[in-house]
Amino acid sequence: MSIEVEPEVETQVQVPIAPETPLPAAPVAAVKPAPWRRRRVQVAAVLSVVILIAGVVGANLLIRQYSPDGVTRDYLSAIQSGNADAAWGAMQVSAAPSQVSGSLTDRSALEASMRTKVDLKSFDVSGVEQVSSNRAIVSFAYDTASGTKQGQLVVERSGENRFGLIPDWHVLVVPTILQITLPTGSAGISIDGHALALSEGASQVAVLPVAHRIEFTGTSMLAEQGATVDAFMSAGQTVAYHPQLTAAGSARAAAAVKAFFASCVGKTQLKPDACPQAYDNPYIDSVQWQLIGDPTQGMSVAFDDKLQPTALGRYQMIVSYQEDGISGTSHDLVAGGYSAVLVLAQTDLAVASISASTSVPAAQRPASVTDQEVEALVSKAFATCAQAQASEQADCPQQLIRAIADNVRWTLNGDPLASATVTFDAQSGVFKVHGNFSMTASFQINGYPTSGDSSTVSYDAYVLWDGQSLQLVTIAGNYS
Repeated sequence: MSIEVEPEVETQVQVPIAPETPLPAAPVAAVKPAPWRRRRVQVAAVLSVVILIAGVVGANLLIRQYSPDGVTRDYLSAIQSGNADAAWGAMQVSAAPSQVSGSLTDRSALEASMRTKVDLKSFDVSGVEQVSSNRAIVSFAYDTASGTKQGQLVVERSGENRFGLIPDWHVLVVPTILQITLPTGSAGISIDGHALALSEGASQVAVLPVAHRIEFTGTSMLAEQGATVDAFMSAGQTVAYHPQLTAAGSARAAAAVKAFFASCVGKTQLKPDACPQAYDNPYIDSVQWQLIGDPTQGMSVAFDDKLQPTALGRYQMIVSYQEDGISGTSHDLVAGGYSAVLVLAQTDLAVASISASTSVPAAQRPASVTDQEVEALVSKAFATCAQAQASEQADCPQQLIRAIADNVRWTLNGDPLASATVTFDAQSGVFKVHGNFSMTASFQINGYPTSGDSSTVSYDAYVLWDGQSLQLVTIAGNYS
């Protein structure tokens, strides 16, 4: 018998499932960033690098600034710009020589000198030669108004360090020696406003090697005068000084020269001491002098190399004398240039001596005087000479050589001005007329009448212009 088994029926039961509850996570350890990735560290590192670089750069700049070439640049820049404080900080002034008459090398002198600019347009340091650990020579080129020049400065290390580490250097400045000559009667000078009482004559003054303004103090006799000296890179210079008299000084010089000439005119010697005139004649021993015109007309005053004042001008004198065998008073001409040595004081001026001089500029012929006027004066004098009653007449050209001639009468033959020439001597300022003449004398010897021609056959007549009119001095006869 078969038994049929009824298949099982699977019964599904739905059991409600509760929602999943998340399991708690396992604890995880915190991860720290690397130190170099921290912002603070990065900023600090950057700052450290910057500070390090700045320190290196700054140190290099400081070292360069306080190096031989650096201090040279500072010094030259300060001189160029006129910065006395910067220049003084970069320099060390060596002592001035003991023989100087004055010294202006301190800081106040530098400050005062900066009012006058040095001729330094630009510069370029070209090299440094380290002579020793404490000394160097810096070479540089600099531009001036007259072109480019080369220079060298000695730089020395001081005993101190900058910031305790960097060697301190200074430009060694050697004073410039100014050669200054003052005339007698000077009131001294001032340099950049600093007054100096220097002695008359040559003096030496030590100054800093920069530009300076020099004022020569004026007096009532001497005019004030100024000069600029650029002593940059100069060991020594001569200060050019060309003194000039004031208007009062010129007037006093003219008065003193006139007074001295008056004393010379009063002499009776042929060659008076300290006077310009001189006359040579072995047959006489005393003369009288006459001054013609104004010897100070056109006079000038000059100062020589030693600043000794000298008055230069022209004079004309007539010398009068008596000579045996010549009838009347003879006259002759002494004329030419003169040089008067002046003695200068602050309030006065005098003449020490006057001598003849050929250094006077040439005289100009008076424009108003013609040759015809000069010849007319000579012609008139010849007519007077023809009336003479002596073998030799003073200031006349004729001469009769007869020891015992009496009752001499002269006759003029022809016109002595027919072929005459007139010249003007620029040295003496005198007109000279030269020509030939013929004169015959009628006379008696022991009562017997006779005649004869003049031994002299040519003549030289000397004529002066005294500023107002012509004046004949003499007509000298010549044998040929």
